[in-house]
Amino acid sequence: GARPCVLRRRNVFGAARAISTRSTTMAHKYDHQRVLAGATCGGWLEKKGDRGPDFMRTYKRRYFLLSGKHMYYYANEGDAVPVDHIDLNAAFGFERARGSDVDFEVHTPDRVYHLRAPTAGEVAD
Repeated sequence: GARPCVLRRRNVFGAARAISTRSTTMAHKYDHQRVLAGATCGGWLEKKGDRGPDFMRTYKRRYFLLSGKHMYYYANEGDAVPVDHIDLNAAFGFERARGSDVDFEVHTPDRVYHLRAPTAGEVAD
Protein backbone atom coordinates (compact mmCIF):
# COMPACT_ATOMS: atom_id res chain seq x y z
CA GLY A 1 0.00 0.00 0.00
CA ALA A 2 0.87 3.66 0.01
CA ARG A 3 3.02 5.03 2.78
CA PRO A 4 1.04 7.15 5.23
CA CYS A 5 1.28 10.88 4.70
CA VAL A 6 -0.93 13.87 4.17
CA LEU A 7 -0.80 15.80 0.92
CA ARG A 8 0.18 19.20 0.80
CA ARG A 9 -27.16 23.74 -2.62
CA ARG A 10 -28.94 24.00 -5.24
CA ASN A 11 -31.98 21.71 -4.94
CA VAL A 12 -31.38 18.25 -3.54
CA PHE A 13 -32.19 16.50 -6.81
CA GLY A 14 -29.77 18.62 -8.84
CA ALA A 15 -26.95 18.04 -6.34
CA ALA A 16 -27.57 14.28 -6.27
CA ARG A 17 -27.63 14.13 -10.07
CA ALA A 18 -24.32 16.03 -10.35
CA ILE A 19 -22.61 13.74 -7.84
CA SER A 20 -23.77 10.52 -9.48
CA THR A 21 -22.78 11.79 -12.94
CA ARG A 22 -19.28 12.68 -11.74
CA SER A 23 -18.86 9.30 -10.00
CA THR A 24 -19.98 7.42 -13.11
CA THR A 25 -17.59 9.42 -15.29
CA MET A 26 -14.68 8.73 -12.91
CA ALA A 27 -15.51 5.00 -12.91
CA HIS A 28 -15.12 4.83 -16.70
CA LYS A 29 -11.75 6.62 -16.83
CA TYR A 30 -10.31 5.26 -13.59
CA ASP A 31 -8.10 2.19 -13.11
CA HIS A 32 -8.02 1.52 -9.36
CA GLN A 33 -5.21 -1.04 -9.50
CA ARG A 34 -3.00 1.34 -11.52
CA VAL A 35 -3.60 4.15 -9.04
CA LEU A 36 -2.86 1.91 -6.05
CA ALA A 37 0.31 0.57 -7.68
CA GLY A 38 1.53 4.11 -8.43
CA ALA A 39 0.51 5.67 -5.10
CA THR A 40 3.44 7.26 -3.30
CA CYS A 41 1.51 8.33 -0.21
CA GLY A 42 -1.97 8.65 1.19
CA GLY A 43 -3.87 9.92 4.18
CA TRP A 44 -6.89 11.79 5.52
CA LEU A 45 -7.58 15.45 4.79
CA GLU A 46 -10.65 17.60 5.04
CA LYS A 47 -11.77 19.22 1.78
CA LYS A 48 -14.04 22.25 1.67
CA GLY A 49 -17.07 21.98 -0.62
CA ASP A 50 -17.30 24.17 -3.71
CA ARG A 51 -21.08 24.63 -3.98
CA GLY A 52 -23.10 27.51 -2.59
CA PRO A 53 -21.99 30.71 -0.86
CA ASP A 54 -18.74 30.49 1.09
CA PHE A 55 -20.37 30.78 4.51
CA MET A 56 -22.49 27.67 3.72
CA ARG A 57 -19.61 25.47 2.57
CA THR A 58 -18.42 22.81 4.97
CA TYR A 59 -15.36 20.60 5.25
CA LYS A 60 -15.75 16.88 4.58
CA ARG A 61 -13.21 14.25 5.59
CA ARG A 62 -11.74 12.53 2.52
CA TYR A 63 -9.04 9.91 2.00
CA PHE A 64 -6.41 11.16 -0.47
CA LEU A 65 -3.94 9.13 -2.55
CA LEU A 66 -1.10 10.78 -4.44
CA SER A 67 -0.45 8.80 -7.61
CA GLY A 68 1.77 10.37 -10.21
CA LYS A 69 0.60 13.94 -10.75
CA HIS A 70 -2.92 13.34 -9.44
CA MET A 71 -4.44 13.53 -5.96
CA TYR A 72 -7.41 11.16 -5.91
CA TYR A 73 -9.90 11.63 -3.08
CA TYR A 74 -12.34 9.08 -1.73
CA ALA A 75 -15.25 9.18 0.72
CA ASN A 76 -13.69 6.19 2.54
CA GLU A 77 -10.23 4.66 2.57
CA GLY A 78 -11.24 1.32 0.98
CA ASP A 79 -13.42 2.73 -1.82
CA ALA A 80 -12.66 1.44 -5.32
CA VAL A 81 -13.83 4.60 -7.13
CA PRO A 82 -12.79 8.11 -6.04
CA VAL A 83 -15.20 10.98 -5.56
CA ASP A 84 -12.93 12.97 -7.90
CA HIS A 85 -9.29 13.99 -8.31
CA ILE A 86 -7.06 17.06 -8.46
CA ASP A 87 -4.82 17.23 -11.54
CA LEU A 88 -1.52 18.55 -10.20
CA ASN A 89 -0.20 18.98 -13.77
CA ALA A 90 -2.68 21.83 -14.11
CA ALA A 91 -2.06 23.29 -10.63
CA PHE A 92 -0.33 26.65 -10.66
CA GLY A 93 -0.30 27.46 -6.96
CA PHE A 94 0.04 25.90 -3.55
CA GLU A 95 -0.15 28.04 -0.43
CA ARG A 96 -0.93 27.89 3.25
CA ALA A 97 -4.04 29.74 4.33
CA ARG A 98 -3.37 32.91 6.28
CA GLY A 99 -3.33 32.48 10.04
CA SER A 100 -3.44 28.66 9.99
CA ASP A 101 -0.85 25.92 10.33
CA VAL A 102 -3.17 23.20 9.03
CA ASP A 103 -5.15 24.83 6.18
CA PHE A 104 -3.75 25.07 2.66
CA GLU A 105 -4.94 25.67 -0.89
CA VAL A 106 -4.23 24.08 -4.26
CA HIS A 107 -4.98 26.44 -7.18
CA THR A 108 -6.03 24.97 -10.54
CA PRO A 109 -7.60 26.65 -13.58
CA ASP A 110 -11.01 25.20 -12.62
CA ARG A 111 -11.09 26.02 -8.91
CA VAL A 112 -9.22 26.54 -5.66
CA TYR A 113 -9.21 23.47 -3.41
CA HIS A 114 -9.31 24.34 0.29
CA LEU A 115 -7.76 21.50 2.28
CA ARG A 116 -7.12 20.94 5.98
CA ALA A 117 -4.63 18.50 7.52
CA PRO A 118 -5.05 16.94 10.97
CA THR A 119 -1.79 18.49 12.22
CA ALA A 120 0.70 21.14 11.06
CA GLY A 121 3.46 18.52 10.71
CA GLU A 122 1.45 16.61 8.14
CA VAL A 123 1.10 19.66 5.89
CA ALA A 124 4.89 19.64 5.46
CA ASP A 125 4.86 16.00 4.27
